Amino acid sequence: MAGSGRNSSHFAGMVRKMIISGSIPMGEFLPSVRDLSEKHGISRETVRRALKLLEEESLVEAVPRQGYRVLARANDPDRGGLLAYVARTVDGRVFTDDFHQILLVEFERLATKWDWPLLVILTMGRPAEEIAEHIRSAKVFGVVLDEPDEDLLERLRRFGLPAVLIDAREADIPIDSVVQDGFIGGVLAARRLLEGGHRRIGWMGPEERGLQILERWAGAVGALEEAGVEIPPELRVHTPLYDADVALARARDLLGRPDRPTAVLALWQSMARAVARAARDLGLRPGRDFDMVGWSPEEHYRSIYLPEFDEGCAPPAIAWSIARMAAAAMTCLKVRRSDPRAPAVHIRIPVRLCVTAGSAPAAADPEKGKCWEQ
Repeated sequence: MAGSGRNSSHFAGMVRKMIISGSIPMGEFLPSVRDLSEKHGISRETVRRALKLLEEESLVEAVPRQGYRVLARANDPDRGGLLAYVARTVDGRVFTDDFHQILLVEFERLATKWDWPLLVILTMGRPAEEIAEHIRSAKVFGVVLDEPDEDLLERLRRFGLPAVLIDAREADIPIDSVVQDGFIGGVLAARRLLEGGHRRIGWMGPEERGLQILERWAGAVGALEEAGVEIPPELRVHTPLYDADVALARARDLLGRPDRPTAVLALWQSMARAVARAARDLGLRPGRDFDMVGWSPEEHYRSIYLPEFDEGCAPPAIAWSIARMAAAAMTCLKVRRSDPRAPAVHIRIPVRLCVTAGSAPAAADPEKGKCWEQ
């Protein structure tokens, strides 16, 4: 038995070197136990023991009726493995908003700090198979994705590649994810408007579907319902998330109604921007003619959110940190490297209501509203 143990350790070392060198790429299956036994002149039991050792190191995994598949653990950053950031593109353009630009900068900063080489892969409408093959050939050890592509995620799972969704979440996909706490954000925003005495409240939200969109809606509607308030169907505006012109037109329609809402929930950066610009076009002023709560990363609050409004009358916004989101995603990958079989986790980045001077809620009666200094 002792000799068998030494033989299995020796053989495991041989296969380990082949995997680490890339001779057997991740996702590929090792030859069968019988073929390995015959080729190397050792017993099948010795081969099985060796493969079990490699499985304990998360270098391979046993797939029923298929054999042992090579995982991504060999592509360790200490051996030159890369961290991949798979970035979505819209109409052939990438990083279409300020959020994604800062997110990429944060990943670059953290990757440099941790000495993890970073590879940015643009989807550009390419099929998941092509992107997965790019990832495999680049010897990637972990992947960050900013949209849930089930086909790509399944291929990454087969490779044993740790992956984390950033700013996205799907209920039925078992993968680590990091998102803003949209539910609590919706609750805080709705309560802010209720504190101002508002009962006729409008909603500006994306027409796209997704769990994060549902969470913000659910948080806001739940808080309003608790107070006996409902958002009327005619004041529920849905618009494409990445079409600024359409969002602006629909915000104008909402604020231009004879019976316009006394307050608006605009819990996305693009929606808050559309409401601010529509108000300016119509000669309306937040805090005087209507109240609102917007949404902004902390990194953009003073540089992008506040300048959309007249000085002293910027409405409150639900704020959260992009840097904190990126750091949480990187930590997920770090943990996943050491324990690839751990259950998937869902991390919510805390949000807070950010209020500046002059952004107190307007009175429900527009005739009495004004910007209050705080």
